[in-house]
Amino acid sequence: MLGTAHSIWFVGLCLLLGLAYAMLLYFKSKEQFPLWLKRTAFGCRAAAVALISFLLLRPTVEIKVKEVEKPIILIGADNSESIVMGKDSSYYRGKYIANLQQMVQHLSSIFQVETYDIADTLRQGISGSFDGKATRLSLFFQQTFQTFPNRNVGALILLSDGIYTEGTHPLYAAKSWKVPVYTVALGDTTPQKDARIAKINYNKTVYKRNFFPMEILVQAQQLGRKQSKLQVLLEDKVVFEKNITYKEAHSEWVRLNLEAKEAGMLHYHILLDGVEGERTFSNNHAEAVIQVLEERKRIAIVYRAPHPDVAVITAAVKDHPQYEVESFPIEKFHADQKHYNLIVLHQLPNSQQPLHALLETARKAGTSILYFTGNLSNEPANRLPAGLQIQSGKPIQQDAYPEWNLNFNDFNMPNGITGLFAQCPPVQLPFGKYTLPASAKICIHQKINHIHTEYPLLFLQSDEVQKQAVCIGEGWWRWRLYDYLWSGSHEHFDALTDQLFQYLLAKEDKDFFRVKCQNLFTENESVIFDAELYNKNYELVNQPEVSLTLSEIHNPHEKFNYSFSRNFQAYHLEVGRLKAGDYQWKATVQVGKEQYSRSGSFCVTAVQAESLNLTADHQLMQNIAALNNAKMFYPNQLDELEKEIRSNAQIKSVARYTKNRHSLLNNLFLLLLLIGLAGGEWFLRKWSGNY
Repeated sequence: MLGTAHSIWFVGLCLLLGLAYAMLLYFKSKEQFPLWLKRTAFGCRAAAVALISFLLLRPTVEIKVKEVEKPIILIGADNSESIVMGKDSSYYRGKYIANLQQMVQHLSSIFQVETYDIADTLRQGISGSFDGKATRLSLFFQQTFQTFPNRNVGALILLSDGIYTEGTHPLYAAKSWKVPVYTVALGDTTPQKDARIAKINYNKTVYKRNFFPMEILVQAQQLGRKQSKLQVLLEDKVVFEKNITYKEAHSEWVRLNLEAKEAGMLHYHILLDGVEGERTFSNNHAEAVIQVLEERKRIAIVYRAPHPDVAVITAAVKDHPQYEVESFPIEKFHADQKHYNLIVLHQLPNSQQPLHALLETARKAGTSILYFTGNLSNEPANRLPAGLQIQSGKPIQQDAYPEWNLNFNDFNMPNGITGLFAQCPPVQLPFGKYTLPASAKICIHQKINHIHTEYPLLFLQSDEVQKQAVCIGEGWWRWRLYDYLWSGSHEHFDALTDQLFQYLLAKEDKDFFRVKCQNLFTENESVIFDAELYNKNYELVNQPEVSLTLSEIHNPHEKFNYSFSRNFQAYHLEVGRLKAGDYQWKATVQVGKEQYSRSGSFCVTAVQAESLNLTADHQLMQNIAALNNAKMFYPNQLDELEKEIRSNAQIKSVARYTKNRHSLLNNLFLLLLLIGLAGGEWFLRKWSGNY
């Protein structure tokens, strides 16, 4: 079908334009031509001009193209450790993988086959390594559904023991597909003799010189009347042990209290002696890594009068494991401020209570201060905190809604906070023009009558001695209540409060070379380092090369060397996954004649989710297959599964017709035609002797 960028009726005008131009040239011309030559040249000129005019309309032609798409077969094979933890491990590593690859090869001759390894992530291909530390069967259904939308997917094949340790229930995830999901049931459903450490409950953060509880769940089956010993070790020293006599179906909580004597990382090993005849001993040990802090951060909340804002701030942080929170009316606050890391002042100071001595003492001690202003603190005679000034001709209040400052980067915006801000009630604050010091950083802007303003609702002010933050207005308590109404919890408001408190409590790092790394990783996550290098003016630079040496604490002679990559103005290093153990690292950089170095340690803990349950769930595999009238097979029936897919009449190729538009401006035939018309006219005129 022919089309143009303009009205198709302009095609007729193109023809008229070509005829008019040719008539003007040949019928008005005084040159003498033979009649046949005049008519031929006239036709060439009219056709050439009409064609050029037609091309100026940007013509296109629509072509219908037929595309045949073969059926797509998606195959997901469980690649987790649990597959090879039973007595048939040699079969699954050998014959099973060979038969599976043969089936894939046969199906690929007829269908488009896509294969995936399923573990804690979904990877293309079937490796047969069986080294996955966790199983997320739902990933296979979710990610393939997103990858192949509106495609000719004929069937899915899931090969697994039905034991999933992470993610959503695979049966619900499989419901998104409306095609047959064939399943291959791996593993053994027969209960085997086994004892295991099923779960450990403990606080991951404790404080020095404190006792903390630990709970260990010991489970066993088919081991009635046999005995074993449970031990808890710290640096190869036994700190607790208990003898356990198993029942036929045994489940027992072992509770103990431990003491955190020194600050740092405590790495406990929990060992359960094996019993003869157990299916596997891999679940007879576990680890618990606990970070011991020097002391809690002490916070004093001081108020002029009881107020709901005081109540919600106290509620947001009172249960935080790193904070020790106390609240006082100003009349009863006589403690030495040097003992506090942060003081929250609500509607203080004011003209009646300027608190000069308290503020001076806090500044000398470097104690951070968080101010909440209100009707009682914004008196004309009072100087507002942190350099804030409000010029107002009328002592009236107005409503202001919060809006996060996207250019603020001193701490991250809590997840979901923008959704809360979009609907939460306003804060009441003074009407007027707000002026801040040049060094102040606005975290939350005021939005008045749905109009963005540059005025602050929350801003930060810091120098080399002290950090300060100012929350302007009253009514913050409504946000926490609305958060519960909106999301069913207080997590968004509490997360914002915690981020603000962490900023005020954090001590500034003045080192020129800084390296960030977590203290704790699991063996199925990547170990990542980030580094920053500053010059003498504390400006970020990243020209020098930064190197890192990594070794296990118990094997310091075997070292691994890495180099950081440059990332904008900083450095980044991704080491990858490491085996479980305790590691130490040292990063160095040479800047001119000076060398900077930072060192630290971290722990990689083992992931034992796959060894906690080794009884295959074939009922789940049967239920998944029954969703769309498919069938369940066993590993020795892969040839039957292949025949079933080949004979399924619903799995067939699909023909699709697509309409493609092609521009005639790129058409070679029209170009040659135009050259031929123009060249032909030129040749005739030249031949006649008129050129």
